[in-house]
Amino acid sequence: MAEGHVTQLTLIICTHNRAPSLAATLEAIAMQQVPAIVRWDVLVVTNACTDETNSVAERYAQDSRIPLLRVVDEPRPGVAYARCTGVRHSSATWVAMVDDDCLLAPDWVHQASTFAESQPYAGAFAGRNEIVWPPDTPLWCMDHADSLAHQNFGEEPRRLPDRGRPAPCGAGLILNRSALMGSGFLDRGRLVGRGPRDVHAGEDSEMVFFIRNAGWEVWYTPDLHLRHVITRSRTTLHYQCSLHHGFGLVEGYLRLLSHHEPLTPRNRNRSLWWAVEEMVRVLLLMPRQYFFGKGTSPAWLIRYHHALGFMEGALRLAKGTKSERSSDNVSLPTKG
Repeated sequence: MAEGHVTQLTLIICTHNRAPSLAATLEAIAMQQVPAIVRWDVLVVTNACTDETNSVAERYAQDSRIPLLRVVDEPRPGVAYARCTGVRHSSATWVAMVDDDCLLAPDWVHQASTFAESQPYAGAFAGRNEIVWPPDTPLWCMDHADSLAHQNFGEEPRRLPDRGRPAPCGAGLILNRSALMGSGFLDRGRLVGRGPRDVHAGEDSEMVFFIRNAGWEVWYTPDLHLRHVITRSRTTLHYQCSLHHGFGLVEGYLRLLSHHEPLTPRNRNRSLWWAVEEMVRVLLLMPRQYFFGKGTSPAWLIRYHHALGFMEGALRLAKGTKSERSSDNVSLPTKG
């Protein structure tokens, strides 16, 4: 970090009715060990909360271990709405998306500021995420850890590809605020993300692809470490099928966006063809694997629900259904 230079970082925590989990996240943040040269603050975005969330946030706003904690409300349900509200209420150079079930390592803010200073062309970067599983989590669920924000791209820092996948997940994602604002995501992003009653997905990848398509680099650093606490309800087969259906809904759109492909009629139809191909593969392989594969039944059921979502989302994309988060007539392959 250059002498005399001040790094500014806002930790944005979007939360909906998870006061106990939020308290654990804020306690981990309060334990941060940060050099005085780094200016950082916390912004809690309450997303249509009706529980004790505000009381928890107000308690930590009085905690001297956190330099500054503010609370803003976003009444529209959906994590993308909440994240955009958080970005608009920050004036920091960098913003970090910290989920309300994440426990940051004590040096997380320090490591984030150090890496930000070392990569002037980075529009986004993220680190290593470890899953904290509840007791007796089934093995098939652990095999799908990446869908619950597990992340490990290796032991060395690396620049992620400029086209296609992978993209870092939203838990612990750090963004150059100017890059995000300049990318057009806040005004032209289409995905809502998960909400109180919906298991949608993909809004974090959409955010990264907007930044990357605007010419910024995306990085991974293993020095950033957090633990992502998973509740038992998210390890059920029902939840995983719903989650992967949500991933499928946005698969075609994100595949095009990741390659900087415009949503022309031809590309919309390509997305539908990809979905048909995937469904055919699943239907051909699933009966034998589902009924006779050793321990593979849950995995194939999850893949089937992903394929169903892919078909549904691709059909919406082909029809040009109006976007949920913007006023144009470009498809949003999530909510109908």
